[in-house]
Amino acid sequence: MTEKVTWADGSVYEGEIENGKLTGKGKVTSADGEVYEGDFVDSAYHGKGKKTFADGSVYEGDWDDNLPHGKGKFTTADGYTYEGDWVDGKSTGKGKSSSADGSVYEGDFVENVFHGKGKITYADGTVYEGHFKDGEPVKDLYWAEPSPPFGGPELPIDGDSEEW
Repeated sequence: MTEKVTWADGSVYEGEIENGKLTGKGKVTSADGEVYEGDFVDSAYHGKGKKTFADGSVYEGDWDDNLPHGKGKFTTADGYTYEGDWVDGKSTGKGKSSSADGSVYEGDFVENVFHGKGKITYADGTVYEGHFKDGEPVKDLYWAEPSPPFGGPELPIDGDSEEW
């Protein structure tokens, strides 16, 4: 049975309630304009759902205890997207991100940064494939044409280069 609850701050829930808790399918519209529609367990986002934030950003995918967790896609109003694995609200695992400028990264993420093996293609066509640490390229560098973004020489592809 669908019920409607309105809180003192103006937020509204429409959906299933079990034993006084939001459980099952439902929709919450917050007073600040955020909207979550999807699954609830014990009054928490849990299961499949979509949340549209007040700034226009959208996350759609798996939820666990009010946090993105599992597979999902996040898109910002300015054109950034991340699609892939989430752990406790952070992009962690395998994923793909695209920036508004056209740059695309595909590979490993740890707590919202490139970390591990990956490939980035910059908007100008420059490609780096190899290892990343804390969001930056490291050993085993390989640059494809046109050239490295800093205009320097091609780096060795044998993995013997120093971190830079």
